[in-house]
Amino acid sequence: MKKILVIGSLVAMVSIARAQDYTDAVRYSEHFNLGDARYSAMGGAFSALGNNHSAILDNPAAIGVFKGASFEFSLNNGMNLNKTTFLGATQQNRAYLFNGNVGLLFKVDLPKNELNAKYINFSYTCNRVNDFKSNNGFNVYNNSSSLTDDLLYDAQHNNINNVGAITYNALNTGLIYQDKNKNLISDFIHNDSLGNTVYGPYGLNQIQKLVVSGRINENSFGMGSNFNDKFYLGGSLNISTLEYTEKDSYSEIDSKDVNPTFNSFNYTRTIKDKGTGISFKMGLIAIPVKDLRIALSYHSPTVWTIDRETPISMDFSYPTNNSSHFDTSYVYSYNLYSPGKVVAGLAYTIKKTLLLSADYEFQKYTNAMISSSDNYDYTSVNNDISKNARIINNLKFGAELRLGPVSLRGGAAFYQSPYSYYADGFKDYRVSYSGGIGLKNENFYIDMAVVNTSVPSYRYIYTDNAGATLHSTSKSNITNVILTVGLKY
Repeated sequence: MKKILVIGSLVAMVSIARAQDYTDAVRYSEHFNLGDARYSAMGGAFSALGNNHSAILDNPAAIGVFKGASFEFSLNNGMNLNKTTFLGATQQNRAYLFNGNVGLLFKVDLPKNELNAKYINFSYTCNRVNDFKSNNGFNVYNNSSSLTDDLLYDAQHNNINNVGAITYNALNTGLIYQDKNKNLISDFIHNDSLGNTVYGPYGLNQIQKLVVSGRINENSFGMGSNFNDKFYLGGSLNISTLEYTEKDSYSEIDSKDVNPTFNSFNYTRTIKDKGTGISFKMGLIAIPVKDLRIALSYHSPTVWTIDRETPISMDFSYPTNNSSHFDTSYVYSYNLYSPGKVVAGLAYTIKKTLLLSADYEFQKYTNAMISSSDNYDYTSVNNDISKNARIINNLKFGAELRLGPVSLRGGAAFYQSPYSYYADGFKDYRVSYSGGIGLKNENFYIDMAVVNTSVPSYRYIYTDNAGATLHSTSKSNITNVILTVGLKY
């Protein structure tokens, strides 16, 4: 008979409820080129160009480049194809994406003035700056270790107030339990009659499914001005909204009856975040010589207030026809200080026919910080951010060939991984290649773009009984098709 530890103390539940780690700070700080069709087709390299609603994302001076009122609407349809490999086995999963962007701008002419300011433009844009939707997982056979090895180590080496939330559930279901000498053991690691540690027998189907949904939308209220067609200034107040849901299901099944005391267990952990963030941006665009534009903009840190709900459940069964189930659920709030960004850009026009542009982004993810309004201590989490995050350098390039009313476009973007455990080589970059076409007249335009993005990543699964960390590696291939319709008046 297993001696199950019933440890449902309130103190322990409050302590282990905080599920933050450095990945939360990184996840909500990343923004990508998910704008309208022209912006996306040119790799998002628009900070020096302006006259585009999505360019306001990178540089609010873009507002001042518009010559008149404008309205546009974009639809983005896509698919995320993910291939996950764990212990040599690869599994493929798909997730489908759909979102929209909108932009509105109007112009106020100015009387002659000493600053040579021609007009002031006011804008509102709503852009999807991150789409989290993905679906990945694996199904493998493992005859050398179990996730319970890691949970047992956690229970043996930590006070109950400091164990992980999954370990907490394992103790309450009997997945980890006490022997007659009150030593913590599992069905795979226990002591023999002489007190020696015995491992196994192992032989498990390990199945994980990770389904993620959600997005970050940025609502930007901005203004910009044109100074004699040589200099543009702009600023914006940005209110961002966040929704994120992550459902992580993991199972181990003794399908071949290898272990006489174990049948299976399954845990499901769901993270549900909803939040609001506020920030400001300011920028400039200058034309020092004909056909050349240079740009510089600053994005302030975003201050987020986020509400989190984390339900966790575990089911465990063993051969004596016994089973157990335990649920925990945590609801709390936290604050996130997301690091600011500096963007610099260049653009050059050749004979009013060929347009070339490039952007550089600098962001210091080590400056991210998590805090709480209820005096919870996030010092260890913030230390992990400093240790595991890094400074990133992103590059974006774009080109546009104008053939009368028709424009052909292409671009590329390279986003360095913000995680320090990746190598500095090319393989740790998020890479996007894009192309598109546009048609416009004096008052109307329609654009289409296709963007293909490759995203490498890996995920910690557990540490086995030999102290080796096991990771799954993933490669996401995301294809987006974007259609934009706009009016100028």
